[in-house]
Amino acid sequence: MKELKILIVAFVCLLAQSCTCNDGDIGPLWGTWRVTELEINNEKVEDYSGTLYFCFQASVYVQRYVYEEIHGKDEVTAAWEYEGNDLLIYFSGVNGSHKPLAITGMQIGENLVEVVKSSGDNMTLSYENPDGVVYTYYLKKW
Repeated sequence: MKELKILIVAFVCLLAQSCTCNDGDIGPLWGTWRVTELEINNEKVEDYSGTLYFCFQASVYVQRYVYEEIHGKDEVTAAWEYEGNDLLIYFSGVNGSHKPLAITGMQIGENLVEVVKSSGDNMTLSYENPDGVVYTYYLKKW
């Protein structure tokens, strides 16, 4: 019986420890965000399906594009840092899982994204790629 109590206490401690992220500070970007609307050079992308997601956790950033009709997805990872209104996303480009999705316009290497607006469950990001093309992402907390 004593061994069972010890096991239960150990399990509860482990569970409680796994519930914190970044010493309890999850920050305003943490979690999964759905890109509800996409603009390129201030023009709404009309055929955008609304199935692009940006995910932030610890120092890992994920771009996920879901193909609902075939129940598939493309997913890539990167590193990210956030300070002020600057969001720095870094794709190493080592292999296919570290190259940005084409729909985002981002490049291998550093991408400086501006947090234009962030209020609760809504966020607007802007990114200008090296060719001068401006991408605006409208996000909703998922």
